[in-house]
Amino acid sequence: LEGYNYSQFISLPTLRYYLKTFVFYSPIVYKYIKTIFVVNVTFIAESAINFVRPVLGKMLEKIEIHGTNKAKWKPRLLQHFPRESLPERYGGSKDFRPVKAYGK
Repeated sequence: LEGYNYSQFISLPTLRYYLKTFVFYSPIVYKYIKTIFVVNVTFIAESAINFVRPVLGKMLEKIEIHGTNKAKWKPRLLQHFPRESLPERYGGSKDFRPVKAYGK
């Protein structure tokens, strides 16, 4: 969500897209995924996600939202993932090699 500004995040087309995506994927997420970690979330995005939590119900129960404080979210990630399976910027190993990289 880096680079999003408030007006983009709350625009009607964006909200419709998020809702449609959540509704489509929620059965899959609920059945097959234990926890989703979202890190480096801006305050505005975190507030918006927490605002819709009661509406979207069970799917958002599995989502952990973490802000930009690495000291808080890195230990949490390392509780769930072995160090060698994470990139260094997420608290993992310098020797980490992804199968495929997208974005930055």
